[in-house]
Amino acid sequence: NSQLIRPDIVLETVLTLSLILMARLVDRGTITAAALAGLCVGAATAVKYTGFLAIPALLVACILARGGWERAGRIVIACAALFAAYMLCSPYSLLDLPGFVAGLAEQRKQIDPGIGSLANMARTNTLVVGARMLGYLGLGAALVGVTLALRTPRRQDWVTLCFLATYFGFLAKSPLQGDRLLLPCGPVLGLFAARGLNAFWMLFPAKTRLRSCAIATSLAIVFAVPVYASWSYVISRTSPSPRDRLRSFVDSQLPAGSHIAVSRLGPSLDEATFAVSRFVAFDSRSFHALRHYDYAVSSVVDSMTVLNALQRVVEFSPPPAGSGRAQTLWRVPPDLRPRYSPVAGSLLRASSTTGPADLKYLFDGDPDTVWRLASSEGPADLLVCLPGPTPLGKLVLRVRA
Repeated sequence: NSQLIRPDIVLETVLTLSLILMARLVDRGTITAAALAGLCVGAATAVKYTGFLAIPALLVACILARGGWERAGRIVIACAALFAAYMLCSPYSLLDLPGFVAGLAEQRKQIDPGIGSLANMARTNTLVVGARMLGYLGLGAALVGVTLALRTPRRQDWVTLCFLATYFGFLAKSPLQGDRLLLPCGPVLGLFAARGLNAFWMLFPAKTRLRSCAIATSLAIVFAVPVYASWSYVISRTSPSPRDRLRSFVDSQLPAGSHIAVSRLGPSLDEATFAVSRFVAFDSRSFHALRHYDYAVSSVVDSMTVLNALQRVVEFSPPPAGSGRAQTLWRVPPDLRPRYSPVAGSLLRASSTTGPADLKYLFDGDPDTVWRLASSEGPADLLVCLPGPTPLGKLVLRVRA
């Protein structure tokens, strides 16, 4: 499952470490702490370009750290360490400078300069992803924690608040899709959720059974929701997809040699056992050709108006919270199937000299007449030989991949 292996996971890890080092920088104010925090932010930017969103938080940490006379020195050291770590982890940014600049320009196009223009996924996913990470109660606790941090802020709070504001502010103006882009905010939201829960627990008398019950209950609820969501996600990813299940059904239930039409989102079938043809979509334009098959495999892109004329055999839907699209197997009913008249001899060659009676099946003017081999057709399977130049009123050749 390649979707589980993303640079965002590494980015989240490195950015979380950098935030820990920024808090240490604010507390100690040493040059070493500034250098370590800068190294982590540079490494994070090398992992993925959105790592640069931690730079404002790094500058805030350098400014708010103890020992004001060293403020300029901390900023210089942190920026130098950031640049060194980035160049060490991503040297081709300098070795292939034109490509690097072109990449920056391409990413710049993803930024939406108009605040009121296209509604984007990131603006909506700000709450959705927070709920997925922490559960709705955990997200509520995080919002309470942010409110408390704004009311009585500590110096370290300005670093995490700046990080959240920069990250959410950037993504809220970018038409970038993908929940994973908000992953680095998860640990910070968890930190504020802990503060919100602590404030809730303080409402109960200290060292009492009531407070103990409140702590146990709230922790169980807060952790149960994301744990259940994670478990459901893993189950959905490890379960057979609708394509896999339909492929197994076809292999075990359909007779060998069946002619099967498959929509473009359908599964790949065993072409050594079945005669398989691919369609862009099943609609009114392809319905005439669809009638000449034994079965059809459809997906969400196909017209139900056309498919309702067929007989539904089986449908496989994706598991809850899983990926994939529903796959449906249909049988073409006998009353829709055109009548076939077998042609004597080999169908590979139809000649006016060797088999003049066969030509009427190829050129009879009836649109319901379709020439077809017993197995899948190839590019040179049909060759019609005429004795000489012969005038034809009209020759229509319908080709489907």
